[in-house]
Amino acid sequence: EAGVTIKRIRLIDARVEVSPDVAFTSNGLVIQITKKGGDESDIAIDGDIAVFGNGIKVAGTVNIKPGDTSGKISLTADKLQPGSALGSLVSERNLRGVAEVSFRAAGTINSDGNISVVSLDNKDGSPGDEVGKLDYALEYDRNSDTASVSKLGFDLMNTVSGDLSGDIKDLTGGIVFDLHG
Repeated sequence: EAGVTIKRIRLIDARVEVSPDVAFTSNGLVIQITKKGGDESDIAIDGDIAVFGNGIKVAGTVNIKPGDTSGKISLTADKLQPGSALGSLVSERNLRGVAEVSFRAAGTINSDGNISVVSLDNKDGSPGDEVGKLDYALEYDRNSDTASVSKLGFDLMNTVSGDLSGDIKDLTGGIVFDLHG
């Protein structure tokens, strides 16, 4: 039986088309795959991508074991990232978006994380006022097709905020929201 083992994927000055309308580019993105023994592997990703002209710094790790996969991913988008175009959302609005997400898939899928968007000072790029944030924690059970949301907190410009919890049912069908807060 012939096979191919990939240990490292490196994109330099690349354009990857996901669909006719969606493509991402990268000045430098490294994906390192390490076999740890048995059926366990680690994947590390570090570098930059640009989607719709918004430059995004990507960093993360994923540990893959039979029946138990977990990981953490961090994304930072702002006009200082490679690939950011002058007319992009982060450049025109002078914003920085940061997403920190962790997950584990072992029987059920658990995920928690936060997303924040801040305005940047025009002079030195330092963080200014927070425009919005979202914190969440959820568990998805494939057997019941339900996501149990233990935390869904949000704040938009200190004007609209809330904390919700509850269930989102029939995710692969009609989707029914049963959230409280």
